[in-house]
Amino acid sequence: MERLVVKYHRVSSVGQSIERQRIATDEYIANKYPNAMCKTYEDKLSGKDFNRKEYKQMKLDILEYKAEHPNAEIIIVVKELDRFGRNMQMIKEEWQYWNKINVAINIVDNEMLNTNGKSDLEKDLISNIVFELLSYMAEKERLKNNRRQREGYDALERNEEGKLIGKNGEVVGRKKTTIDTIPNDFKKEYEKFKKGHYGKMTNLKFAEMMGIKKTTFYKYAKILEGK
Repeated sequence: MERLVVKYHRVSSVGQSIERQRIATDEYIANKYPNAMCKTYEDKLSGKDFNRKEYKQMKLDILEYKAEHPNAEIIIVVKELDRFGRNMQMIKEEWQYWNKINVAINIVDNEMLNTNGKSDLEKDLISNIVFELLSYMAEKERLKNNRRQREGYDALERNEEGKLIGKNGEVVGRKKTTIDTIPNDFKKEYEKFKKGHYGKMTNLKFAEMMGIKKTTFYKYAKILEGK
């Protein structure tokens, strides 16, 4: 059977070394899939969401490869689960997405989570047991971070209009989304999507592929359509 092994590495900042992950995945693949064709994708970006250039490119490339090689086995290899990200709910959704399109996942540091060769029942057990536990831990961490953030906001001063201002005197808050702030890769793929490059893919599936929320997709689309 034709097999494609995809290595995904991620560090949170440009200054961090990604070499440890490269060594771990290379050794793992050499032992487990010695003759497989390999591709590598690497991001140096925070894992707070899936809006990452290389990760999104990996999803696009895998979809195209599956279309050209429908019977091939495709396996994604990462060193640790949190290389996908630190938002456990989003990781779970990504995990389910890959399972749904029959792409296996191998975690070098925790083979219990590996899905290749597993039945649908076993995959469900992995998702239900492991991710529920991880989601619980992540929720506790999120609440702690929210409390710290709130304490930080409470320590800020307000201007005459009642808006929070930072130490540099600038107003604290989200910047308005404009056509210039929409990621270029979204603009590129959205144009292909609108032209039917991805067949009958729905808006929701396209948003999942790009690693963004449905509301973000409609906000970007509305701006690009000039509405």
